[in-house]
Amino acid sequence: MTAARAKRPPEAAPRQDPGSARAFRVARAGGHVAGSVRGGGTPLLVLHGGPGLSDTSFLFADELEGWQTVRYTQRGVPPSSEQGPYTLEHHVADAVAVIDALGLQHVCVVGHSWGGHLAMHLAVSRPDRVLGLVLVDPFGATGDGGEAALATEMTARLPAGDAARADALDRRALAGFGSEAEALESMALFWRSYYANPAHAPAMPAGLRLSVSCYAESLTSMRHHLAQDTLARLAPTATCPVHVVVGGASPIPTSVGSATADLFPRGRLITVPGGGHLPWTERPGCLRAALENLRNELHADSLVPPHARQQCERAEPAV
Repeated sequence: MTAARAKRPPEAAPRQDPGSARAFRVARAGGHVAGSVRGGGTPLLVLHGGPGLSDTSFLFADELEGWQTVRYTQRGVPPSSEQGPYTLEHHVADAVAVIDALGLQHVCVVGHSWGGHLAMHLAVSRPDRVLGLVLVDPFGATGDGGEAALATEMTARLPAGDAARADALDRRALAGFGSEAEALESMALFWRSYYANPAHAPAMPAGLRLSVSCYAESLTSMRHHLAQDTLARLAPTATCPVHVVVGGASPIPTSVGSATADLFPRGRLITVPGGGHLPWTERPGCLRAALENLRNELHADSLVPPHARQQCERAEPAV
């Protein structure tokens, strides 16, 4: 998987206190997206899973040390605006708006699950803004993205009664007329199935929110683009490194990640033995290592000099 390496100018900025965090709020048509910037180092845009879910990237925050992390809650759930539209195009535009508002020219991107799929669309839509990707057990770029296999395996990992209840509630949510409480109940039942050993897995974190309309519309948009082969057509034109990290025991088959990595000229598959859909929980440090590998590859390209730092310059104050 080789291709001509596009050179972008190195970027540097003053040091920041790694422990400090600054909230931001970026205006969007009819609303806003809200998030925070923390630490110093190469800018890293963090795209959480979902869709329609609260920002869950706190679950792997320890793996992101040494980067200037830019996290935000995707549209649909507070503290960002709850109203749509929720298409992939709008999600990509929100991500670009965050990058613009913070005064960043280029970013690396890490995305988990749905966030990994969104990261691919960002990279092929705006290759001028993305230096490299780390995709953590993402929905894939071909076929149905692994959606059917994921649903089948997660159901198989549950007791029959729980599986039937979770599946029925999820179908209501996908149809767009289930309640938030029902959708969260379904997610809570399914949650342990994300792990390699569901019997010993932790429960879903408390306090999460889920927008049923965002969940349904975003997945409909993803399915539309998969049917149109959007990523399959555009991924071969991408010049940035793409590291696809998959759990060897994830409910998403490793073949989904392999097929995704193969689409990108600089794609690389990293399988985490014994890892589930949240592989950093079973194998702490695996995401940190993947990010460091990406940084080293960019350093070799002279895109990110050693210890390069770029400051986030602009953002609306949090209110």
